Amino acid sequence: MPPQPEQHGFVAGTQLADPATRSLAGFAFVEHYRQSRCGLLSYIAVAPSFRRRGVARELFTRARDSAELSSIGTGAPLRCVFAEIHDPHLAANANDVIDPSARVRAMRRLGGLRVPIRYVQPALSDAAGASDRLRLVAFGAPGENELDAGVICDFLRECYAALG
Repeated sequence: MPPQPEQHGFVAGTQLADPATRSLAGFAFVEHYRQSRCGLLSYIAVAPSFRRRGVARELFTRARDSAELSSIGTGAPLRCVFAEIHDPHLAANANDVIDPSARVRAMRRLGGLRVPIRYVQPALSDAAGASDRLRLVAFGAPGENELDAGVICDFLRECYAALG
């Protein structure tokens, strides 16, 4: 089996060290795919009471920076961070904690751009099938509005191989 991606997780909140008084504001997880030098923002969530306070931006920045440091540690900078989100046109009634259209807007605010391909997420387990109701979003370098197709291909090859 090919190398698995490195995983980095971040939690935001108040009084996190005290189980009796802590309040979880949000969390983010990013996977670093070392061969393609790409990241996958696999999860980002912010509690409703903490939204519109910059928590998502801070979590995303920390996740991206962590993947960047990991990539530089292997000898080259991070090329891109991707995210998989429900496509509102294909999954309008998706069983999700946030409306797919709202998630598209949130990703856009973080700088995510739709990757204009038909995307199929490979099966995540033997019991689950592939999903064709998702959209691939890319977070390129700051100020970039285009992404080289080779970066997308390299990431997808490594991601699919890692999932078997």
